[in-house]
Amino acid sequence: MTAGPVLEAREFSLRLHTREQSITIVDEVSWSVAPGETLAVVGESGSGKTVSTLGIFGLLPANVAADTGGQVLLRGRDVLNLVDAERAAILGSDVGVIFQDPLTAFNPMRRIGPQIAHSVRTHLGLDKANARQRAIELLAQVGIADPRARYSAYPHEMSGGMRQRALVALAIAGEPTVLIADEPTTALDVTTQAQLLELLREIQAERGLALVLITHDMGVVASMADKIAVMYAGRMVEYGDAISVLTDPDHPYTSGLLASIADPRAGAKEPFRVLPGLPPDLAGVGEGCRFADRCELAEASCADLFPVLAPLRTRPGGWQTSACWKHPRHEPLTEEETAVQS
Repeated sequence: MTAGPVLEAREFSLRLHTREQSITIVDEVSWSVAPGETLAVVGESGSGKTVSTLGIFGLLPANVAADTGGQVLLRGRDVLNLVDAERAAILGSDVGVIFQDPLTAFNPMRRIGPQIAHSVRTHLGLDKANARQRAIELLAQVGIADPRARYSAYPHEMSGGMRQRALVALAIAGEPTVLIADEPTTALDVTTQAQLLELLREIQAERGLALVLITHDMGVVASMADKIAVMYAGRMVEYGDAISVLTDPDHPYTSGLLASIADPRAGAKEPFRVLPGLPPDLAGVGEGCRFADRCELAEASCADLFPVLAPLRTRPGGWQTSACWKHPRHEPLTEEETAVQS
């Protein structure tokens, strides 16, 4: 029997306010992730994949105010109903975060080990000596050689791969149930990327963590994900089990992302495939499909109303939803079939 979700977004929306304007940057996004499961949130830069996850916990750009809508349930408790201090306390305890740049995640003026030990003391209540020992054990668990010596290293004294491993140690120091990894392999070479992903798999398996992986790298998605949420211009356009989405995508945007992956078997003269155009400015989006002006299948009517996520007929044992008026690859389920499936 599959465990229920530990973290679940239900029509989560996020509206940012600056002195100049107010913009809805996450618009009614719904997804869930269970213990031991990996959800990949994918999309181009600016698609809303990072803010739709980290924004739940108040990790937002500086000098902005925000309003939220919908629900985000962490083990049944609505995170959005908590005050800022309560929501901040969740980070590091129930939810660990691996940020994209460990140099900004760590305080560059403090040694690595004491920063991890501080998190241990804060979230687990250990005394100073035991917290130090626990931090050294965590450094060893994430594969850092000579962890006692590295405990006293500053962030700049470590390589990029080693800093990222140390950041994983910091993220799991409070023994969270959910781990959010924001572009964790960016700026790492291919070998180090593979090692880091294997480390995440091992930690997830050992601890039964729910993993939310934010990435634009479809190769990483293919190797890690159990299910995939595809974001475009602040909305989710496709959502389903990883095999269904990767092997038979329905939404033209998902198809475009997959088609843009470089094929190592292609010849040197094979043209590099990219999605035409650019994502829209969220301050000026209308009521229609936000991908319409980049979509080869779009008709004039696509600009009138945004399509909702519709359950699709997909492979046996799979499940998939897509927000497209055309549904070029699949037929939507009828209302009766949807009711039976749910």
